[in-house]
Amino acid sequence: MKEVDTMKEKLFSVYEECGCLVFILVLLLCLGLVFGIYCLQGWIFLLLWNWLAVSLLNAPALGYWVCVGIVFALHFL
Repeated sequence: MKEVDTMKEKLFSVYEECGCLVFILVLLLCLGLVFGIYCLQGWIFLLLWNWLAVSLLNAPALGYWVCVGIVFALHFL
């Protein structure tokens, strides 16, 4: 029984030492995932815009980062 208690204490001490690091890594992972989703949506918007709007409406072609900015702005509407 003492061995189980010492193992629990060791695990809790490791968690207390690494808890902040795990939180930061999870936060960075979530931010990277959100950024990646915006980049993917911007790429899809770029393809659709340059395929449809340019050929049908004679609209100007848009660049990648412009499309990412438009997608980001549209999420606020």
